[in-house]
Amino acid sequence: MKKWIIGLLAVIILAFVSVYIFIPRNIIVSKTVVINCTVNGAYRFLADETKWNKWWPSTELDKNANIFIYKEKKYRIEQRLYNSVQISIQDSVEKIGSKINIFSLPNGLIAVEWVCKIDSSSNPLKKIFSYRQGKIIQNDFTEILERLRLFLEKKENVYGFQIHQTSTKDTLLISTKSVFPTKPSITEIHNLIEVLKKYMTQEGAKQTGFPLLNITQSESGEFQTMVALPIDKTLKGNKEISPKRMIPGNFLLSEIKGGDASIENAFVEMNLYVGDYGKGIVALPFQVMVTDRYVETDTSKWITQIYFPIY
Repeated sequence: MKKWIIGLLAVIILAFVSVYIFIPRNIIVSKTVVINCTVNGAYRFLADETKWNKWWPSTELDKNANIFIYKEKKYRIEQRLYNSVQISIQDSVEKIGSKINIFSLPNGLIAVEWVCKIDSSSNPLKKIFSYRQGKIIQNDFTEILERLRLFLEKKENVYGFQIHQTSTKDTLLISTKSVFPTKPSITEIHNLIEVLKKYMTQEGAKQTGFPLLNITQSESGEFQTMVALPIDKTLKGNKEISPKRMIPGNFLLSEIKGGDASIENAFVEMNLYVGDYGKGIVALPFQVMVTDRYVETDTSKWITQIYFPIY
């Protein structure tokens, strides 16, 4: 009987000793995923709470407090740092600080690391509880980061639409310019296109594609507007109209459906893409007006192609 009691005590003592040996005072929990994305693209979706609902794996949230909930834990951004975000994790017992770091890797990849530290104290029971808590948090990190990876690896999620790199054929154009004190209306743009069409018809040329449009606001606030038409032969032009040639090159291309707000947002996102991927713009970006906006008054039906000439 005494041997049995002694053996039981030995096991208990060994268990307590093992807890102190194998469970450190500070338990480090971390998870890292590799994502085909850019550092800037990932940071925009991690550092902005308004974008979290696009990739967060749960629909539970407190909008007023900018708190997102996953498996009964509350997550909130506490501080934004350079390529990292500090996030608090609140459960029913305590609040834990954590940090998400973003690192650049070769071949256009990034690493997103989520790490936190749990104080296990000197109490053996607390140590065991903290160890189990760390395992649960690590599993949550794994599931949340996997959802983030799946989201960020689709460029249409990061920028709002698909972006392709393409090239153009050798294209002959005629163009005309005008300056407006305010953003040109559909009618004013249509009138410029009609000037080109009239000249084209008089010279016996044919239109081979959709009209091109570029609107640039100057420092003085004026809107410099250029429209162009692709045609099937070279024309000399006149005082109002200039012949141009679009030399084959590399372009970023996206197709947008919607009105002016959608088009303007597309230009903003395309500029972000250019910066994120280190592209250089070699000429003015332009729109290709697939839809005749003068005829189609429902802007939700407009289809526009956005071209960014790059190297």
